Amino acid sequence: MYFFQQPHPHNFFYQNPANHIVQAPITVNPHLLYQTAQRSQLPPVDTTLLHESAKETQKLMSDANKVVEMFSTSKDFSTKVMDAAQHSNREEVKRLIRSNGVTSQIEVYFNPDGIRLEFRSKCCQLLVVLRWR
Repeated sequence: MYFFQQPHPHNFFYQNPANHIVQAPITVNPHLLYQTAQRSQLPPVDTTLLHESAKETQKLMSDANKVVEMFSTSKDFSTKVMDAAQHSNREEVKRLIRSNGVTSQIEVYFNPDGIRLEFRSKCCQLLVVLRWR
């Protein structure tokens, strides 16, 4: 039987030349069946590491909050950090940031447009980017 109009790939019903509505044949890719069978055999999830990572990230967020709070409330602190950055004194910028009680490992990057703070622990990383120009 010859059809003048091919069925649309997303339409399960189409009209043949005799104006009869016919259901298109449904084909199944055997590869997809194999993938579905594989998914059902996965081991149960273990949330232990995720739980520990979340706790570590809370510590990082607490340290980041201390720094952001100082930038938002202290013009003196902001001026000192920007001045040290302007003179490319990375160690002074880190010292100023640590002076607010930051205990996490921190990496500091800056340029004329802003500062990037990377708070790190053994499993996690929190990135804070602030603009100053």
